Amino acid sequence: MKSLINSLNNIRLNKMFTIALPISILLFTQACAAPIRMISTQPTVDNSVSYPLNQASH
Repeated sequence: MKSLINSLNNIRLNKMFTIALPISILLFTQACAAPIRMISTQPTVDNSVSYPLNQASH
């Protein structure tokens, strides 16, 4: 009877490990991964061209 209880406890522990181990590995890899950079959808504006201030005088 004692060996039956021991085997049932081992089965419970095995189930816990089979669930907990992949979850812990997944969380660990996500914690160690580099953060994802957000890609900007706004176009970049080139301000290198300078326009004259008084264009109406032309």
